[in-house]
Amino acid sequence: MNAGMLDKQITLQGKTLTRDSFGGETITYTDLDTIWANIRTVSGREFYLAKTVNSEHTFEITIRYRTDTSTLRRVKYLDRYFDIEFVIDREMSRIWLTLICIEVI
Repeated sequence: MNAGMLDKQITLQGKTLTRDSFGGETITYTDLDTIWANIRTVSGREFYLAKTVNSEHTFEITIRYRTDTSTLRRVKYLDRYFDIEFVIDREMSRIWLTLICIEVI
């Protein structure tokens, strides 16, 4: 991949789990870093669950290699959020990472 293909600015976010006084859990996300990426749609589908129609879109997000990216993070692009399902170091080159993500709707 050519570095010029990284044409979208994304924000990596970290998950924080907090408990309230009643034992309930709240998940919050904090911005960790803003980086350049390439975003490509891989697939999309609609499915019927709990008497409602839902949609799920899979994206492939390519970024420069970094060691702090995992499935415990998520990606924010503009007003859209993507849960990271897999982190792939193609050819074990430590140059690029491919994040397979599901859009959170």
